[in-house]
Formats: sequence, structure tokens, C-alpha cells
Amino acid sequence: MRAGKIVRLLRISQDQSQTDLALELGIARTYLSQVESGKIRPGLGFLTTVSKKFRIPLPLLVLDPNTGDHKIFAELRTILEAILAERIQQANRRESRINS
Repeated sequence: MRAGKIVRLLRISQDQSQTDLALELGIARTYLSQVESGKIRPGLGFLTTVSKKFRIPLPLLVLDPNTGDHKIFAELRTILEAILAERIQQANRRESRINS
């Protein structure tokens, strides 16, 4: 999973809009959108800020889980993806109940 996709999942898990997160991070919403969609690769400064904001280890955003040297980070990323997917499902269920 690329860093942009993780940023998007983290943002959604916190029920934040792109605009709200961009304001909080001090960046343009269009930059955040491009990062999340994979159109641009974020810089280390941005990733450091994101890791601090969401309290996750920076290596989860930086390292490539497909390399043999980083198997532990691939495993951690898999765990994070599962947790975030569950949070998104919970948010979707809440939203469905509200809209029903």
C-alpha cells in the first residue's frame, strides 16, 4: 500500500474531510488530494507530520513493504490496513443507520 492510500485511510478513520486535514497540517487541500490519489509522492516532511498527527511509526509510511529487509514493516502495515478497514466499515455502518 502506498503512503497516499494510508494517509487517506487514516483521514477517513478520523472522520475528517480533506479540507479539515489539510488545514490542520498547514497544506493545500489539492496537495493532499494528489498525495491520496497517488498522483504525487509526498515528501519526508509531510510524512513526518502525518505520522505525528496520527501517532503511527514513520516507517509505516516510508518503507516499501515488498522488500525482504522490511518484512516486519510489511506485517505492521498489514495490521494497520486491517484496523483501518474495520474503522471504515464501522463508520459506513453508522452513516447507513443515520441515513435510514
